Amino acid sequence: MNRRNLSMLGMAAVLAAGCAEEMTEPSHGASVQIAQGVAVRMEPGDTVRLSLVPAALVRWTSADATVARVDASGLVVAVAAGSTTVTAATPSGASAVVVVTVGPHTEVDVRAVLTALYEATDGPSWTESEGWLTESPLGDWHGVSTDDEGRVRALQLSSNGLTGEIPAELGNLASLVVLQLHDNDLTGEIPAELGNLDSLKVLDLGSNDLTGEIPAELGQLDSLVLLYLWLNDLTGEIPAELGNLASLNMLDLGSNGLTGGIPPELGNLDSLNVLDLGHNGLTGEIPPELGNLVSLEELQLRNNDLTGKVPAELGNLADLNYFGWQNNAGLCAPGTRLFIDFAAGFDHTGPFCHEADAAALESLYSSAGGSSWESSDGWLQPGPLSDWHGVETDSVAGRVVALDLSGNGLSGALSASLSALESLQELRVDGNSGLGGRLALGMTGLSLRTLRYEGTSLCAPAEPSFRNWLQSIASHTGNGIECPPLTDRDVLEALYYFAGGPNWHVKETG
Repeated sequence: MNRRNLSMLGMAAVLAAGCAEEMTEPSHGASVQIAQGVAVRMEPGDTVRLSLVPAALVRWTSADATVARVDASGLVVAVAAGSTTVTAATPSGASAVVVVTVGPHTEVDVRAVLTALYEATDGPSWTESEGWLTESPLGDWHGVSTDDEGRVRALQLSSNGLTGEIPAELGNLASLVVLQLHDNDLTGEIPAELGNLDSLKVLDLGSNDLTGEIPAELGQLDSLVLLYLWLNDLTGEIPAELGNLASLNMLDLGSNGLTGGIPPELGNLDSLNVLDLGHNGLTGEIPPELGNLVSLEELQLRNNDLTGKVPAELGNLADLNYFGWQNNAGLCAPGTRLFIDFAAGFDHTGPFCHEADAAALESLYSSAGGSSWESSDGWLQPGPLSDWHGVETDSVAGRVVALDLSGNGLSGALSASLSALESLQELRVDGNSGLGGRLALGMTGLSLRTLRYEGTSLCAPAEPSFRNWLQSIASHTGNGIECPPLTDRDVLEALYYFAGGPNWHVKETG
C-alpha cells in the first residue's frame, strides 16, 4: 500500500489570536483564512494526511465514506473507486473542501516496460538475452527475478553488453527491489523516474558512461540500502536530498566529475557503512556532520580539491576501518595527540597538517647538533610534535606555535627551514653559545611575537626588510651582531622558504 504524508499546499488556517487546545470558538477579533481548490487523486488503500493549522480547531468529515473516509486527525483512507469531498471546518463556521477522487488500481504492463529496456539498450547485442521478448514467464527471462505473484523484484544485467540510455519506463516497476546494470556501456542521464521505485533497495549503475547530474529524486528512495554510481561521467553537485536515505548502507559516487561541496546532509545517513566520494572535483572543507555517521567503516575522499583540516568530529567514527584523504588541495588531518591516536586504530592514507613542521624541525636538529643537545626528548619520534622537547603546538591542527630551546647546547647553524613553521609565534634559542650563522631572510614571513637569541653568535641580516621585521616583533632580544652581505646561496635559500619550497613538486638540481 502506498503511504503518503501530504501537508496540503494552499490549505492553511492563520489564526491571529485565540488558539486553544480544545474545540472552542476563537476569541473575539481572531481571523480565520482558509484557501480552497485543492484536489487529491488516490488509489484504493492509499492514505493521505491532510493538515490544517492549528489542527485542534478542525473537524474533518467525508461526504461519502464508502469512497474515502477521514479520521479526526485528517488522515484520509481511500476505500473504493469514486469521488467524494473531505471538509475541514472550524467552530467559527469557516471551512475548506478537498475533492478526493479514488481510481481503480493501475496495472502496469510489465512486459512493455522490459521491452522498452531491451529496445533502448540494443537487446539483440546483449551477451545474454535468453527468454527476452518471448511468451515465457518473466522469471525465465535472463536477469529477471519475480516473486510468487509474478511481480518483477530484480533486474540483474551487469556486464551484459547493454548500450544506449536507461529508459524512463523502468520507474514504473513498482515492486522492483534490485536494479543492477553495472559494467555496461550505458550513456545519457540517470532517469529521474527511478525515484518512483518505492521498494528499491539496491541501485547499481556503476562502471558505465552515464552523464549529467545525479537526480535529486533518488532521495525519495526510502528503502534504498545500496547506491552505487562509481566510475561514470556524472557532473554537477551531489544532491542534498540523498541525505534522506535513512536505510542506506553504501553510497559510492567515486570516479565521476562531481563538483561543489560535500552536502552536510549526508551526515544524516546513520546506517551508512561505506561512503566513497573519491576521484571527483569536490571542493570546500569536509563537513563536520560526517562525524555523525556512527556506523561508517570506510570513508574515501581521495583525489578531489578539498581543503582545510579533517574535522575533529570524525573522531566519533569508532567503527572506521579505512579513511583515505590523499591528493587534495591542501586537505590535511590534525597532528594532535587526539587525532593521531584515533588514526592509529585504522588504515589511512593522507597527509597530516604537522608534517611540514616535522620536516623543518628535523632539519634544525641536524644543523644545530641535535645529538649533543642537553635535552632532546621525543625529537625525531613519530607522533604529535608536542611530545618533542621545547615544542608547543596548537590544539586544532597540531602545528608548531612555540619553540623554546634556550640554553640547550645547540651548536652549528640555525636551519633556514624554520621559515617553514608558518604558525610559529615564539622562538627562543638564547643561551646557546655554540650557535652561529645567519638568521634566515625567509623568517620575515613568520608572524613572531617573541624572538630571543642573545648569548649566541647568530647575526641579523642588514637588509631593510629584515630590520623592519625585527622592529615589528613585540618582544625581541638579540645580540647586536650584523651579518655580512648576502651570498647567492643565501638569496636562493630565502626564496625557497619564503615561496613555500618544501611543498614544491620539483626541487632537484638541474
